[in-house]
Amino acid sequence: MSPGVHEAVDGLAEVFRSLGESEKEANLFLLAERLREPRAFVAVVGETSSGKSTLINSLFGRALLPAGVGPTTSTVVHVSCSAGKTRFAALHRNGTRENLDQDAFRERTELVDDRLRRLEVVAEPPNTQLLGLQIFDTPGFNSVVEAHDEIMGRFLPECDAVVLVAGYRTGFGQADQDLVQLLRNCIPPDAPVVLVINRAPTIEAEDRRVAEIVRNAADTLRRDPIVRLVGSAPAPELPETGALWEEVVHMVAASARVEVVKRRLNQALLQLFDYVEGVIDRRIGVLKLGLADEQTRTANIAALIEARDRSLEAVVRLGERLRSRSAGLIRRLASETEASAGREVDASGKWLGAEDCVSWLENHILPFEQRRAGERIEAFIDDELQVLDREIDGIGNTAVARIERSVDLRSAAAAELSLKLGQTLTRRLAGDATHAFLRRIGGVGGQAAGAGNLVKMLVKGAGGVFGKRFGREVYAGIGRAFNKQNVGRAHVVLQFAVEISKFVYDAKTWQTKLKGRLHQAMQAWENKVSALLDEVFFDILEANVDGIHAIYDDLIREQGNRICEDARPAEISRLDRMRSDLRRVRLEFESERKDVA
Repeated sequence: MSPGVHEAVDGLAEVFRSLGESEKEANLFLLAERLREPRAFVAVVGETSSGKSTLINSLFGRALLPAGVGPTTSTVVHVSCSAGKTRFAALHRNGTRENLDQDAFRERTELVDDRLRRLEVVAEPPNTQLLGLQIFDTPGFNSVVEAHDEIMGRFLPECDAVVLVAGYRTGFGQADQDLVQLLRNCIPPDAPVVLVINRAPTIEAEDRRVAEIVRNAADTLRRDPIVRLVGSAPAPELPETGALWEEVVHMVAASARVEVVKRRLNQALLQLFDYVEGVIDRRIGVLKLGLADEQTRTANIAALIEARDRSLEAVVRLGERLRSRSAGLIRRLASETEASAGREVDASGKWLGAEDCVSWLENHILPFEQRRAGERIEAFIDDELQVLDREIDGIGNTAVARIERSVDLRSAAAAELSLKLGQTLTRRLAGDATHAFLRRIGGVGGQAAGAGNLVKMLVKGAGGVFGKRFGREVYAGIGRAFNKQNVGRAHVVLQFAVEISKFVYDAKTWQTKLKGRLHQAMQAWENKVSALLDEVFFDILEANVDGIHAIYDDLIREQGNRICEDARPAEISRLDRMRSDLRRVRLEFESERKDVA
């Protein structure tokens, strides 16, 4: 970390501490970790049991991380390649660090803990060229971890490169496509993506399976990944991956790439300056109000509280709409699926037997209908959330208008405070990048982003941090992966087993029996999807409530802070000095950046 960056972090930390913003101070130090080592942050992603942890273990030549045939990673594990003794730790959402021994660390990797932000391992690699490499081992896509998309969305935008692991034998399926779609929309567009085809046999130059995996990955990613093959190794041996990791380090440590990362991180630090200066300005504004302006403070608080409460009521109404309207939608989708499959059964008697018909239903018709149903459900949720977004924006804009309406009739101090308050609220309603960043880097779910859905809010917060805005296509793409994880769990209900021996060879008889089983399966599917959507709706509503509180609560507290008349001048002087010192540090930091550039 350069002297200017170091002073900027220390200066901001002192101000956060002085203002009593302990959570923001903890978030700042998380950013400082990244600023100290701004290069070579790599995410390793892939479907469950694709061999991600084994690839990382092979870098060190020993079983550092647990690896197995089932899901073994329930949270992000940050692996730091550093000289010295191997160390393990847990970093909690409140910013505290807990040192662990290796046994406790292994237990934590398999334990889902909402209090945990990530696990950390510091270990020395055998190759000194790898020193400084920072690796994020992520939970397997389609794993048992319900918060997978939140985890991925929180870490992917901060990575400089991605190692995407796909199994040679398992190929590139729907889950891999969903994951790559998420990658495409989250990671910086210039971040390299290395497609590792894992556990590959010794193959010819033109291998059809490899070509298929690469083609599918490139089509979904919309650019050509860097393709590398890693062979199998008999347990407990590890595959040979030294060249792979050296190449990854070379990619992300390239001078042009390092400069991109530095600019991104420095911009995030400048956004923190903007945030804390806004807090100081509004606090000074409140203190400068005279006794005659108390009605301004009261009116501002009333406008903010009313907007917050009306927004929360809108979320409650959203929940009522989602639950009431989804019931009919699911019923229609089940009925349409049953009718479509029934027509196939009726037609199949002319050219298929019972066994062939069941196979056709299970492997073609029902999966197609399930995807169609999932898309309809996602579109329904998205439409309802768009309605909520417009309602929340309208409520907030009305509050801004109320706060700013009578500026000309107030004292200069009251007018200035109202304008600053209105501007702050407007930015937050639009998905203020700084505010979302402070919540996101601390691991708090439900970022303040105009009250979009859980994944939409997450992505808008992540994208806004570095000045990148995401369009509706991004939200739909990541939302599709999010909902597919939940709705897709009902797929097992559709795969109804049919005992062929119970059917006689007369087509009308087995067709009738099969349609009866189909009806039962669709009723079970309807019940299962309804229960799953209740879970999804709960997450969506909870995230929106958190987002609304993030938009309004601290502004209400600022306006409500009172201090006795005699103490006001001293407090104003203290805040003025703090603001002056902060501006000086910022100018020095910006000057250093220009000199380096």
